[in-house]
Amino acid sequence: AQVPVLLKLADTYRKEGNEGKFIETAEQILAIDPKYPDLHFELAVIYEKKANEANEAEPNLWFTKAVERTYQAAMLAPNNAKYRLKLADLYAKQGKLKAIKEYDDAIALAPDSAEAYAGRAAFMLNYQFGGTQKALLYRPEDILADLQQAIQLNPNLASAHYSLGVAYDRMGYINKAISEFETTVKLDETNYRANLYLAE
Repeated sequence: AQVPVLLKLADTYRKEGNEGKFIETAEQILAIDPKYPDLHFELAVIYEKKANEANEAEPNLWFTKAVERTYQAAMLAPNNAKYRLKLADLYAKQGKLKAIKEYDDAIALAPDSAEAYAGRAAFMLNYQFGGTQKALLYRPEDILADLQQAIQLNPNLASAHYSLGVAYDRMGYINKAISEFETTVKLDETNYRANLYLAE
């Protein structure tokens, strides 16, 4: 009986921009009835933002909460590509190999998602295993195929151009890498990593 009242209260806090009270009320709702995937996801987005804003001692707690809430949303709504993609991105930030499966699922659900292809490619590009001798797990051709698909779907996706630049740089195609980094900077002036690559 409490849930409808709490949902209205949460909506009021959402409209007012009262994040603290919204979190408190949303957590109350989910403690009573956890079957609200959109509420899990909304909390996950807030927790991820807090993890990004937190100091070094705090971010893991917020990030863990973000992963848990996104996982719940994805399990409750398994056909929602947005939830799958967010879960994949969070797993990728943790360096977890299961990010690949979530990217695969997100692409299967939304084959026109440039972000999903770019995310999977970025993960494959950065995932390493082994001790002191780090080795890449994925083939460059697979990474390039994903990035080219992402750019075909969205030519203005700066993250895809950046990853393509990194891939070309590793393969020794310096002129192609420079072109991709220059495109990245045009699309996203705040991408300091692309500027660093260009400077080098």
